[in-house]
Amino acid sequence: MSQLSKSVLASKTIWFNLLTLLAISLTAVQDSTIITENPVLVGAVAVIGSLVNLGLRMVTKAPLK
Repeated sequence: MSQLSKSVLASKTIWFNLLTLLAISLTAVQDSTIITENPVLVGAVAVIGSLVNLGLRMVTKAPLK
């Protein structure tokens, strides 16, 4: 492994994706009416999440261990 690699726990992208997964899962399990009544909001959140993920990937400098 390269000296420049970092731990998975130090990855902002991994943490962002895990928190996003948790939020989506809790929303889907707890109250699905939020999703069905607000499709535009759900789409906007998905787009924003994707853009944040892309931004984090673009600024990533070190590979994971």
